[in-house]
Amino acid sequence: MSQTHQTATEHLSAFLRALRAGTPRACGNLVLVPIYGPSAGPQVDTLTKAITKQTAAVTEVSEAGRVNQLQVTNSGELPLLILDNEELIGAKQNRTVNATIVVATGSVLNIPVTCVEAGRWRYRSRGFASAQRVSSPSMRNSKYASVTESLSSTRTYVADQAQTWADVDKYSRRRGTSSATSSLSDALDADRTEIEAFVRELRPEAGQTGMVAYVNGHLVSIDVLGRPEPYEEMHPSLVRSCAIEAIDRSRERRHSHRARPESAIAALAASACAEFRSTGLGTDVRFHRNRLRGSALVTDDGVVHLAAFRA
Repeated sequence: MSQTHQTATEHLSAFLRALRAGTPRACGNLVLVPIYGPSAGPQVDTLTKAITKQTAAVTEVSEAGRVNQLQVTNSGELPLLILDNEELIGAKQNRTVNATIVVATGSVLNIPVTCVEAGRWRYRSRGFASAQRVSSPSMRNSKYASVTESLSSTRTYVADQAQTWADVDKYSRRRGTSSATSSLSDALDADRTEIEAFVRELRPEAGQTGMVAYVNGHLVSIDVLGRPEPYEEMHPSLVRSCAIEAIDRSRERRHSHRARPESAIAALAASACAEFRSTGLGTDVRFHRNRLRGSALVTDDGVVHLAAFRA
C-alpha cells in the first residue's frame, strides 16, 4: 500500500487531531485513560485471532533458525496485525517483535524480533503462539531507542540484543524470580494472578480505540489503534503490559499528578517525524517531541497503530 494522496506524516497528524480522551479509570497505582478516534487503517486480523482460526502461523525461518528473525505466513482473507513488542512463545526460544507489522493476505514474510529467553535454543514446539501480552512500557521504550537508532543508521529494524537480555535479567532480579532459561515469560508468570486482576478491573469501553497509561502519576505509554475492533481484541494484552509496569513499580512513591492525555497527544501532533519503509505493509513514522517519543504504522488507509513513551 503506497502513500498516494497524503504522506504518512500527514495521515498521522490528522489522526492525532481527531482523537479524544474519555474518563480516567484507576486500579491500584495504574490509571488508564480511554482514547476514542475515527476508524482508520485497513481492516485486520490480530495475531491471536488468526492463529486460533489457523489462518496464520509463526515459525522459525528455517530448521536451524535465526535469533533475530521469524517467518509469518498469512493465509487469511484479511491483513494480519502483529503489535510492537508482542511476545511470541515456543519454537527454539521466545521472542518479542521489534515494530508493529501488517502482513499482507496470502503472503509469507520474515519479521524482525528479539530474544527474551537467553538460555534456550532448542525446539519446544514447531510454531509460535502469542503470549497475549506486550512487553512493559519500560522494556518497549528501551528497545524502541535501539531500533530507531538502527533505522537511522542502516534502515533495519534491529534491536540491541544484549540490552534486551540485560533488561530481562534486571526485571527478574527485581521481582525475585528465577528461570532455567532466563525467560521473561517465566518471570512474568510469577505475577500472573495480580496481572489478571488488572485485566478484569480495566475492561475496554464501547468504541474505545486506545489508552494513555499512567503509573504512580507519571505517563508511561500511549497506544492507539486505527479501529475499535482490533483494539478490543488487543486491549487485554496492552493492559497486561501496563500492569507489569505498575506491579514492578508498586513500591515507588506515588504522585497525584492529574492525567492530561490531551496535552500529550497535542505534543505528538507537533513532533518532528522521520519516515521509514515498514517490514510489511505501510510506512513506519518515528517521532520525538520534548520528553515523548514513539512510532506509528501508517498505510494509505490511515494509521494502523501508534505507540509512544516517556523519553
